Amino acid sequence: MSDRQVIGTGICHDCGALVQVAVNKNRRAYYYCDGREDPEERQCGAHFRWSLKSSRTMVAEAAAASDPPHWGPTDDDEAEMEPSIEPDPEDPTPDPAEDG
Repeated sequence: MSDRQVIGTGICHDCGALVQVAVNKNRRAYYYCDGREDPEERQCGAHFRWSLKSSRTMVAEAAAASDPPHWGPTDDDEAEMEPSIEPDPEDPTPDPAEDG
């Protein structure tokens, strides 16, 4: 008997693959990157578990949704997360590019 209840999909934090988000017998949301959902069959074996508070919210969202929800970054989120290359003016570490 499996205690796995799939409540939606998400994105693997390590490789970006599409993963199934499930809840375990303790009602904690988790995923295991095993390639089940990813169209490119990417799988890195990473796993992630959400906090109990977040899990409760996710289970409630899944129960209220007509289609299984998706948790994870969108293309817009990824564009906003691009790292800034501006140096910190408070950082005393010298910039190696300025050494001549």
